[in-house]
Parts: sequence; C-alpha cells; structure tokens
Amino acid sequence: MPQFNAILASLAAGDTAALQPHLRPIQLRQKTVLHEPGDLVKAVYFPTSAVVSLVVTLTTGESTEAAMVGNDGAIGMSSALDGKIAVSQAIVQLGGEAMVCDPAAFRDRDAARTDPVRTGPAVHRLHGQP
Repeated sequence: MPQFNAILASLAAGDTAALQPHLRPIQLRQKTVLHEPGDLVKAVYFPTSAVVSLVVTLTTGESTEAAMVGNDGAIGMSSALDGKIAVSQAIVQLGGEAMVCDPAAFRDRDAARTDPVRTGPAVHRLHGQP
C-alpha cells in the first residue's frame, strides 16, 4: 500500500525536505494505545492505512470518541507543536501503516520558519479550515 498521508502531501517542498529524514514507517496494531490523556506527546503519527480514534473522558466518567483519524490527518501534531500534553486517548481502531516523527522535528522546523507551519495549509486542513 502506498505511503500517502494528506497532511504530509500538502506540505511545502522545503518542509517536506526538512521532515523527511525524521519520518519513518511503522506498523500500528489494532487496540494499541498511542497516548493517554495527560501524557507528554512523544511522537507524531501520520496514518497511511491505519485508523486511530481519539477518545475523551467526560466529567461524568463516560468516554466518547471525539474523532477518527485516517490518512487525511495526524495524531499528536498540535500538542507536539506547543509542547503540550495529550488531552485524549489515541487508540488504533484499524491496524495498518503510518509514518511517525519525533515532535522535536516539528518544533525545530516551526521555530526556523518565518511563516510558521501552524498557519500553513496542512494545519488548516487538520483543523477543518479551507
């Protein structure tokens, strides 16, 4: 299966070149928990054929799925850019492939830019903006 992820595909050529050495393919197994609420985000995942659910716990103690992320998105990117902790549990629902990157590569690239990646088309797409 091709290693396609819409977020990675929409990055500018310079950003892609800068991130490429930090990306590596991995296999995600069904039911694997990528992070829990309160965890420091240690990896950014770009699913290519896997699907990951983001689950939040409500104040009532009930859990609900807040999002499903496939090859059109990323897991951990927003938290990684801001150096923040995860606010949801990320659990693999459909095993498959993904590209993974150390969050420091995003922070370093973002700090070096005059037009930060957080305002670029890839992040707008991630947040559902045109």
